[in-house]
Amino acid sequence: MSEIKLIVTDLDGSFLKAKNTVCEENIAAVRAAQEKGIRVCGATSRCWGTCKRVAEQAGFRDLFVVNNGASILSVPTMERVFVADLDPEIIEPVLRLLLRYVTNLKTQGYIETVSTWDLVNDWNREVCLDDGTIFDPLASQNGFLLDTIEEVIQKSKECHAQIIAGNMDPARNNEMYYDLCGIGDFELTSAGVKGIEITPRGINKGSAVRFLADYYGVPRESVLCVGDNRNDIPMVSWAGVGVCVENGADALKDVADYITAPCYEAGFARAVERFAL
Repeated sequence: MSEIKLIVTDLDGSFLKAKNTVCEENIAAVRAAQEKGIRVCGATSRCWGTCKRVAEQAGFRDLFVVNNGASILSVPTMERVFVADLDPEIIEPVLRLLLRYVTNLKTQGYIETVSTWDLVNDWNREVCLDDGTIFDPLASQNGFLLDTIEEVIQKSKECHAQIIAGNMDPARNNEMYYDLCGIGDFELTSAGVKGIEITPRGINKGSAVRFLADYYGVPRESVLCVGDNRNDIPMVSWAGVGVCVENGADALKDVADYITAPCYEAGFARAVERFAL
């Protein structure tokens, strides 16, 4: 096996053991890999405004992927090295169509999160269990809870929305996918049984990891990726070593090279120790 030079990990359900709760063993694994000269990057569907704290707490200091690959930034400087915005023309028709199928709905820019009062619940909120406080991105300076879908549409265009996410009724998946395909050209990703994510065409975690590998000059066989859900399939299947945590989706396990311990038992650290240290 080639020597690992780049590690990319999903956050929720993979690197984190609970919402915004960072496992000390995983932090130690990040540090050990960095000391060995290995680049360690995060890759998440969150916007930067909702994962900045976690990234800093965990010790990430290289490039970081947000919005399911639509933005890639430097953690120390927050400068974006890659940007892909949704076509503003599809935002309104997609949002209006999704309202027929989803129970929760939001759009995300690079930092901003946008939704309405009646389309948001705990699914859109992050609980910081490490100190008992609650961080609500939709009540912060970068979060917007608006009264109407018309306001959400306008704000999403102003924020240069990069991803549209929602929780859907699984029984109507096929019907919804068929209707969405008639609207425009974009990437449609399944994030679990109920989750759906829409990004620009060709943009996903797999495209982001390929960008990272090219950026750092690392060959595919020297890339290790860790994930837990369907939206991690593009990066885990592309990596030289693709890893799924034990608590992950069966669809991801089918394409992974290795199944590590669950996220709540430091599965990320176990994988890094086995393949990179």
